[in-house]
Amino acid sequence: MFSDRTLLWHLWLHYGLGFDDPVEWGRARLAWQYQLSREEIKTVELIAAACTNDEIAERLQIAETNTVKNRIRKIFTKMSVSDRVQIAVIATQFGLGPKTVPPTDSKE
Repeated sequence: MFSDRTLLWHLWLHYGLGFDDPVEWGRARLAWQYQLSREEIKTVELIAAACTNDEIAERLQIAETNTVKNRIRKIFTKMSVSDRVQIAVIATQFGLGPKTVPPTDSKE
């Protein structure tokens, strides 16, 4: 049925990252390859959806825009990239991007 390695992989995906849904496989692969946290994955998706730092802070409910900047710098290092476009390209290769980011709630 499952090899030990495959079983461990599935357990890690489910319990380690909290990815219950198989549709989130791209997120899991990206997290695995670049050792990204769940919050970093969310940030990568928002970057791929062309969100500004202020929009990312609002969506992730982060009070300080500097926190977003620091998180993005950390992502640059982990992914060995130098700009947001490269992050967006990699995210797209893993099936992430504008279509995977839920719309914001309208406050009007």
